[in-house]
Amino acid sequence: MRCGGYVRSDVDINYAQVGIKLFTQQGNLKYETECAPNNGYYFMPIYDKGQYIIKVSPPPGWSFEPDEVSLKIDGETDACSLSKDINFHFKGFAVIGKVVSAGSDKGPEGVSVELYRDDTTLVQSRNTEEGGAYVFTPLSSGRYTVVASHPSWTFLADKVVVEVSDGNGDAGSGLVVAGYKVSGEVTTDGQATPGVSFVLHAKHTLQSTPVCVAGKPEGYKSDEKERGDVVCHSVSGGGGSFVFGAVPPGKYLLVPYFHSTTTRYEVTPPTLEVTVMHRDLTVTNPFKIEGFSMRGGVRVSVGKEGMVGAKVVLDNTRTAFTDKDGGYLFDNVQSGKHKIKVTADKFEFEETVVSISPQKPTVDDITPLRYQVCFTVQVEKAAIHSGPWRVEVRGGGEKGVSGGGEGVSGGEGVSGGEGVSDGEGVSGGEGVSGGGGVWSVMTGDGGKGCIHLTSSQQHYTASVKLTPDADQAGLRFGPLEHTFTVSSEPIDELSFSQFLGEISGEIKCLEKCPPLTVSLRSSRGSGGSGGSGGGAGGVALKTVTSSDSTFSIGDVVPGTYTLTVQEDEWCWRAKSLPVIVDTHNVRVTLEQIGYQLTLASSHQTTLSYTSTSGAAGTVVAQKGSTLVCISDPGMYTLTPVGCHKFGSSQIQWSTSSPSLVTLSAVTHQLTGAIRATEVASFTVQVKSGEKINTLGPLNPSPENPHLYVFEVWVKEGETVTLIPGSPSNLYQYQPPSHTLTMPADCVLGTVTFTAERALFIHGRVTPPIAGVKVSVEGNGQTHTYTTDTEGKYTAGPLDNSGQYTLSAEKKGYIMNKLDDKEGYFEAYKLAEIVVDVKDEEGVPLGGVLVSMSGGSSYRQNSLTEADGTISFLSLTPGDYFLRPMMKEYVFDPASKMVTVDEGATIIISIKGVRVAYSVYGQAVSLSGEAESEVVVEVVGLGPDCQHYQEEAVSDQQGHFRIRGLVPKCEYDLRLKTGSGINPHVQRALPSSRKIHTGEQDIRDLRLIVLRPFNQLDVAGKVDTDPQHLSSLVARLYRDDLPDSPLHTIKMGPHPFFMLPPMTADKRTYFLRLESSLPKSQYEYTIPAITFIADSTFKHLSLTFKPTLRSVDTEMSQGTVVGFVMSIILIAAAFNYDKTGRHMEKLQHVFKKFSLKGLQRASFSSDIPSMDAVRKRVKSRKT
Repeated sequence: MRCGGYVRSDVDINYAQVGIKLFTQQGNLKYETECAPNNGYYFMPIYDKGQYIIKVSPPPGWSFEPDEVSLKIDGETDACSLSKDINFHFKGFAVIGKVVSAGSDKGPEGVSVELYRDDTTLVQSRNTEEGGAYVFTPLSSGRYTVVASHPSWTFLADKVVVEVSDGNGDAGSGLVVAGYKVSGEVTTDGQATPGVSFVLHAKHTLQSTPVCVAGKPEGYKSDEKERGDVVCHSVSGGGGSFVFGAVPPGKYLLVPYFHSTTTRYEVTPPTLEVTVMHRDLTVTNPFKIEGFSMRGGVRVSVGKEGMVGAKVVLDNTRTAFTDKDGGYLFDNVQSGKHKIKVTADKFEFEETVVSISPQKPTVDDITPLRYQVCFTVQVEKAAIHSGPWRVEVRGGGEKGVSGGGEGVSGGEGVSGGEGVSDGEGVSGGEGVSGGGGVWSVMTGDGGKGCIHLTSSQQHYTASVKLTPDADQAGLRFGPLEHTFTVSSEPIDELSFSQFLGEISGEIKCLEKCPPLTVSLRSSRGSGGSGGSGGGAGGVALKTVTSSDSTFSIGDVVPGTYTLTVQEDEWCWRAKSLPVIVDTHNVRVTLEQIGYQLTLASSHQTTLSYTSTSGAAGTVVAQKGSTLVCISDPGMYTLTPVGCHKFGSSQIQWSTSSPSLVTLSAVTHQLTGAIRATEVASFTVQVKSGEKINTLGPLNPSPENPHLYVFEVWVKEGETVTLIPGSPSNLYQYQPPSHTLTMPADCVLGTVTFTAERALFIHGRVTPPIAGVKVSVEGNGQTHTYTTDTEGKYTAGPLDNSGQYTLSAEKKGYIMNKLDDKEGYFEAYKLAEIVVDVKDEEGVPLGGVLVSMSGGSSYRQNSLTEADGTISFLSLTPGDYFLRPMMKEYVFDPASKMVTVDEGATIIISIKGVRVAYSVYGQAVSLSGEAESEVVVEVVGLGPDCQHYQEEAVSDQQGHFRIRGLVPKCEYDLRLKTGSGINPHVQRALPSSRKIHTGEQDIRDLRLIVLRPFNQLDVAGKVDTDPQHLSSLVARLYRDDLPDSPLHTIKMGPHPFFMLPPMTADKRTYFLRLESSLPKSQYEYTIPAITFIADSTFKHLSLTFKPTLRSVDTEMSQGTVVGFVMSIILIAAAFNYDKTGRHMEKLQHVFKKFSLKGLQRASFSSDIPSMDAVRKRVKSRKT
């Protein structure tokens, strides 16, 4: 879709300075262009339907009427879709200026400016906009004065004079504001604090002097190189407030300063960077007077050196670490009692409570309560036990130790070699009155355990306590006992060491034995030589490497073991042997009997083999893994045989370095043939993806010279297309091609092509013109050919059984077919402008909208073809203005004036440079189905990109393309919202996503959208007597179909009812009750209720209250006459009865007539019909 029109003016103006911009209803710029300089014509493309605003964008101050036009582009009824012009008319010039701040080229918003003619007559007044700019328009020529004013700011200059003649009057930046107020407050515990100085620093030169106390306060010291020069200072008053007046815009550092002679107070924040813009600045968060500093120390023991790196926690909230002297410091501490908890590696401390105040801010030294003592139990090899170990500690003269120390996962000692975690620590402890205590320390898997003990002059003793299993295994440790004292330092390690045949053997190999690995494992689930393990498949207790075909394993704890040689690529008489170590050393023999060949094949195949030792034979490799034992050493050559090709035609395998032989079929054999009507040279093209391979020329079959057989090797799963052909290109084929996807096996004789001579048409265009497109139509197909520099072309090969129609075309020419020569055409040239558009790489740009206008009426807007060209034909002589347009591109030249002579052909080259990019995506439902008509938008983020917005609508396949994304911007991609937008979509998953644009398009975005739940359930209740429910029917109608009920509900024994589910389509419906009660007996109204289907549930209430009609009130004169006539007829029917019976009957009828409240239906039923009376009479006669 396209929009265009003219900018009109009654005076001469430069149309080229006037721009036209296209905005969305939300104010996002979609497109902009300039007017043609010769006639003011403009034109712009519209990519999406929707609400738009077209605005004129002239030089500042120029006035137009209208200045904008709102459009709802629907593709049918709007002015753009109807190709109507949208015009703008010039009204006048302007006075343009700016109120600036001192030292800045920008100024404040909201300053009052007034425009006077000749200093006396007020013409207009207004307030400055953002940045201080102001515009007075429209204005005629003359001399004007602009005056600025503000209720609280002072001006360095408040008046400027300007002249308006044949253009805008420029007042420049002659109105200057001196500066702005900076204020704040300071508090202590929420109370205002007077007397605090605030120093203003600046690193830039000020153009005016602020209103404040000059210099800095007494005693104030500061690094002015870092903070900047001191401008002045201000002191907080009785209310805690401070003020700086007339501060020019810029960055400043505000520093509070408040010291007494005895105490250093902490003011937060200590500094504050403030930026004064073009307005008053109030520091929102007050400065606060906080606290003072507290110091203390931690020592190894009383009178000893300070402890470095100890962690000191104050009141469970603040943390410090001691320095090289053991000291620590906390700032901003309040007076009162505080808890101090010290923690350090290898030490334990008690929590301390201290009282501090500004008069006593120092805490006494803190020393440890207990010190860490660690034990190590070293085990080289254990038959059934490898830890953890329990170390028993006694003595010390103290009642107990803390539960501190590192935790043990296992807790109690364990037997049988069961593992514990690496955690180490105290298993348990008990006090012994008077004589110290007894504690147990459990070691971890590493054999180490620790305990914290108090400093004591008495001795401690420690010994390893064995489990029954370990004791029975003969484990002993030395020394039996450690005696030690704890003074003022931790004890890092007190060691216990295990105090201990040999398993040796010979390895027999088919060749000289290399070094081989032999491993020893415990055969029981018990401990062993230096580790824990399970059965023969468990973790090796010990591993050695053989030397000269022998091996030896020492330091073995007595027990039952499994000995295994670690060489899986050999065949052994016995790879593992059971070994029992008792009281003597053990010697064994391990014997090799061959080499293991392992085959892994993707397909079953046969391999022939030969070796350097003369051995030969075949091996069948099954699909999967196959194991073969080769008894002779040497180098083997394996050759696969079959219709599968593997990675290599031959495989070398050596017994000296046996390895896995992997056979993975790379390709499988595919065969076919060409059957020709004559002997010729034929080829077959094999296409696979982008790859093309040509087979041939093919050799004819020895049995049949017209049959050409071919073969090709294809990968499994690869899709190939076979296309027959010949170097002479004289034949046609059936089928023309054959495509198949290769299975996991060979395919033989997949297709046979037939080949026979094809049809060729030779033609020419005169005079010779290159590039003429010749179309040949026939058999439901169109073939296109192009003439060469001599105007010649050849069409073919074509199906020789078809009939064809030829046509020729070239832009700027008329082509006439010559009747006497088939395929020949005569060309006539027209005058034209040819525009050739290419990008910066020289690639043709198709789809560029080129607008050309000239004279007073000619205009044409067309898109370039795929080759980047567009021709404007049948032009009259004159000047034409040409402009290329395409979203995401800028062009050089952006526009051009062209003079066209009669019959001339003018070629104009234009280069397009891409400056924006697109995002491609698809809107789908949660089930993956395409969602059409979904409006998706991107909105720029960040200060440099937040004014960008683009949108697009998904097509029938759910695909969308959002154009015009600026590089190096971040966008938020989401569903567009607003009245009437995306009414069929509720939300997206995710609701939005961030995208970053670079120098390329963003593709394959997937946007999942959810439709709203639009089912409406309607429930209702009828307020009526239960005896009337069975007579009621509820009918539902749509407002626009009042005579056709949509649903009918028969009421049951209950007053509640439920309509079938409806669609919440926002239409109007009404529900009406209908009753079968006769109107002759009841008085009632038909209740109805109206509702709109705009929610998920509706509850309706209806009232039905019928009243019974009485007989007296309904008896009319006609009714009485009818009643009397009925009596006469009855009397006539019974004229043979006795008078007594007749009177009795008559009396009975009168009695019924006189009853009050008788229903009319009952009254009628008591009067027998004449037929019934006659029947009764006849029955009595018989």
